[in-house]
Amino acid sequence: MDNSSIFINKSANNTTSQSSSINKYDVLILGHPEHVTQKEYDNLKHFVENGGTLILDGNVFYAQVSYDKYHHIITLVKGMKHHDG
Repeated sequence: MDNSSIFINKSANNTTSQSSSINKYDVLILGHPEHVTQKEYDNLKHFVENGGTLILDGNVFYAQVSYDKYHHIITLVKGMKHHDG
């Protein structure tokens, strides 16, 4: 979601701005997305604004994280860590 892969770009210059994109899917089933990046959240919000449907489990969007795609590191930005046990 963070890389806008849920959209098809409809502009000729192949940019990935939200204003020039349409949904690639009608429905997304996300299961249990507790930790999301701001970009991921914005993309999901735009998906719904474009007429898409989200099916979610409980405890969604519990914390904001950042993702370093070059080092594959996820860092907590705000919210609480989830502890099992």
